[in-house]
Amino acid sequence: MTPVRLEHSYFVVAVPDEDDTWRFFRCDVRHNTQKPGNWFLLGLQVSQALVLEGGRRVQFRNYIAAVCASD
Repeated sequence: MTPVRLEHSYFVVAVPDEDDTWRFFRCDVRHNTQKPGNWFLLGLQVSQALVLEGGRRVQFRNYIAAVCASD
């Protein structure tokens, strides 16, 4: 669910697994349906697994650490 209608045709989704390793997936939007209360139900389908390497992986981990620290 999202509070706004999303206009992109795909997203990259990051999911932590049990050993705190992040997995990345490119997901294609299948629907973005308006629901009561001004919410939108977002349907995604995984199209491929992605691998972040080197500096991109470090940037992502630093970003997640900063977001978690601000909570």
